[in-house]
Amino acid sequence: MYESMGVGMKNTALRWQRVKRAMRVEDQVYAERLVAMIAAHARDRFTVFEDPLEAALFSVLIELMKEIDRKRGRYAVPGEWAGSGITLERSEGQ
Repeated sequence: MYESMGVGMKNTALRWQRVKRAMRVEDQVYAERLVAMIAAHARDRFTVFEDPLEAALFSVLIELMKEIDRKRGRYAVPGEWAGSGITLERSEGQ
């Protein structure tokens, strides 16, 4: 069984922080940004995830999408996929 999600995400961020040192200097700034993106969501309650790495990746993707929207000057509306009008519904068995 995995550790608590918050601890697992924090540990993932710490591992990614250590990996940063082994990267080329020009890539280290991006690794640092990824770590910050995980940290921004480390206290979120991702109870549906069983794997802290999945929660960390989800956090990074959310932050990247927010960054793209900020640069475009638009913001997502809850329940709507930004710009597409597509809404997702739960399927049976979930």
